[in-house]
Amino acid sequence: MSEPASGVPAPVFWPALTPAEAELEWPALRDWVVTLGARFPHATRVPPCWWQHNDLVELLAALRDFERACYGAAARLTGPVEWHGAFQDIERRLEMWVKRLGCAVGREHFHLLDEDGWRAFVAADIAARAAAVR
Repeated sequence: MSEPASGVPAPVFWPALTPAEAELEWPALRDWVVTLGARFPHATRVPPCWWQHNDLVELLAALRDFERACYGAAARLTGPVEWHGAFQDIERRLEMWVKRLGCAVGREHFHLLDEDGWRAFVAADIAARAAAVR
């Protein structure tokens, strides 16, 4: 990921990540999502299987990237308010998408929510990206 002069990393276009970038981005995004849930415990819940749904991955990555820009050293004073507005918009979309996904205990992918499932999923994503480059 490139970092402009402002010190804020460039937005991540998830489909274009190289295998090496994905290897760094997956755990960084996961950490951010966990922190988001801790910071805003009364907001719309991100399902524990979010990382298995590309639409949720890209939505959360965009929100994280926008937060970086809104809270960066070069951000306008209105940046934090703009981020909270975007968070509200994303919450609505997230809630709608989660209802459509119907993720619940007993669904086909719910057995993959442990640490081993996470590692296997990320490894498969990185391998698929590497195969696409060849």
